[in-house]
Amino acid sequence: MRSLALSIIVAAAATGFVLAAVPAAQLPLDKNGKAKGAPAAQPAKAGEGPADAKAEGKVNAVETIAEAYRLMDLAKEKRLPEVYVAAGRLFLILDKGVEFAPLDSTPKVLTEDDKDAPAAKDEGKAAPSFKALADECLEQAEIIGAAQKQGATFTALVKAVRAHPETDATERGALGGPRSIVRTIGSRQKHVHTIDFDTRTPGSIGFVASMPLRCHMEWNNFVHFNQVVRTGAYSWKPKENVGPVKRYVITIHNGHDGPAQYRLFTN
Repeated sequence: MRSLALSIIVAAAATGFVLAAVPAAQLPLDKNGKAKGAPAAQPAKAGEGPADAKAEGKVNAVETIAEAYRLMDLAKEKRLPEVYVAAGRLFLILDKGVEFAPLDSTPKVLTEDDKDAPAAKDEGKAAPSFKALADECLEQAEIIGAAQKQGATFTALVKAVRAHPETDATERGALGGPRSIVRTIGSRQKHVHTIDFDTRTPGSIGFVASMPLRCHMEWNNFVHFNQVVRTGAYSWKPKENVGPVKRYVITIHNGHDGPAQYRLFTN
């Protein structure tokens, strides 16, 4: 089993600040978001392993999206203007380099005991654009920077990032065209998505939610992940043992007393 969450390393070269963090979502969480312990390990099947995207020289847009959201969360929690700048820069790169197509998946809505349930009333509510998220991050960087007596530094840094968000590693064409869907899940409900993936290329799926939700993905009873997370991304290479297409089942479970919104991405 591979965790949805990945380690993140952020460098804000203009400020000389380097941050390395390992998110707590690598462990399953209780309903309050606290780690409960490590999940049991599960042997990987041959051919159903992590996708070696770097070896193919590709930029994985789905993982970039998840990293940007994680950085935004970290910046909010710790009030770090330099991390807000890093998140804002990633959102600007995504805004300029990624065009979304709708993810053709209408989830089956169930109760916690797997009985049919009505969809939440605000099903399909629009999520903020990458441009709006970038503006929020960069504005917060300037506000917090000023409060921390570094206003001029961060004003200049934000101006530079807005003018030239791309980096030497940016590959716009390789970011491709991922698909996305936004859904609201009711209290104590499950959403079951069935999504087809091309077995000839690496697969990637990303997830962002308004609160920690349980995400479970499997194919033919083989579990790829089963974690409680708010933000995460997962990449793998489907085994080509049943033809060019495999259908995976992704289940989102809201164990909270109130509704939550989530956004699902695929490559």
